[in-house]
Amino acid sequence: MPIQTNDLQKSERRLAAMIETTTDAILMLDSEQTITLVNRAAEHLFGYSRESLMGNTIDILIPLRFHGAHREHVDHFGKTGSSMRRMGGDANVIGRRASGEEFPIEASISHLIEDGKPVYTVILRDITERKQAQRDLETSREHLRNLYEGLQTIREEERKRIARELHDDLGQILGAIRIDLTLLKNALPAGKAKLIKNAEGIDSLLLAAILSVRRLSSDLRPRPLDDLGLVPALQMLAEEFSQRHNISCSIEAPLGELPLPDRVASPLFRMVQESLNNVVKHADATQVEIAISVSSDVLLLQIADNGKGLNVSDARKSDSFGLIGMRERAWAMGGIFNIASERGVGTTVQITVPITIETSAI
Repeated sequence: MPIQTNDLQKSERRLAAMIETTTDAILMLDSEQTITLVNRAAEHLFGYSRESLMGNTIDILIPLRFHGAHREHVDHFGKTGSSMRRMGGDANVIGRRASGEEFPIEASISHLIEDGKPVYTVILRDITERKQAQRDLETSREHLRNLYEGLQTIREEERKRIARELHDDLGQILGAIRIDLTLLKNALPAGKAKLIKNAEGIDSLLLAAILSVRRLSSDLRPRPLDDLGLVPALQMLAEEFSQRHNISCSIEAPLGELPLPDRVASPLFRMVQESLNNVVKHADATQVEIAISVSSDVLLLQIADNGKGLNVSDARKSDSFGLIGMRERAWAMGGIFNIASERGVGTTVQITVPITIETSAI
């Protein structure tokens, strides 16, 4: 049944009203990219009257330096046979108002063929506020990154101070007490068996206290991390982990020195510590492999276990504080944190950190 003239007119009026009242700017262009239709939103967006735009090419709305590239883009689009595409891909499209002000726009273009020639419809939206919000968010993230890095530096310095006081002050005091106790025990008469036994018991407690202080000091800040660097500190950590938990722990690292600044070495050491703690708590693993590799200006640290694995989605939960802390440490160094796992296959943690050539010389 043919469409009645009245029905067609009503449909055209409705379409015209829709185009006119929409909040997005709409332009129609002919095959020469001459503007043939302008809605009210386009007038408001660019600051031109409808009459001044009609008959002009779309170049009037684009900065001069983009004219050639834009025309080639639209012509290429018309020849591809696509029905709709976002102009510029992921790149921004820049518009120019009548005042000369440039601003970012989001633009999509569609076309159809009339009388063998393409006719284009362009829909435009001002994204100045969105771009500003993105810039503000990036600035906020950068501030948070700097704040986090500063807090971690303060925290690490405090760990260093406490570890030094435990080792040098408390450790020496306990050692001196043990020496005095030994002298006192040796001075006891042979007939004082009970006192000698008590002294030996106190000596055992003192020895346990000394070992505990050393362990706490090492956990807070391992001496090799300051004296020898990251790799020796990790080797010591792996040996202690194996002895304490009866889990095989191997480390593969570049031969020779790996001189890294403390702002990189300390977070990496802490991330390995946290990974090993997670292995003990959750993995039921029998083997852990730690690997460090340096390529160009990137360091890759990988911790892999052969445990029962985990659901990676669980690792993104807000109460996964250990993993959140590792992710933030990597983020603060400008690095990337990834975790991969399959049930029954194990878990692999990867940290990729950018480093300078001077700090990665081997």
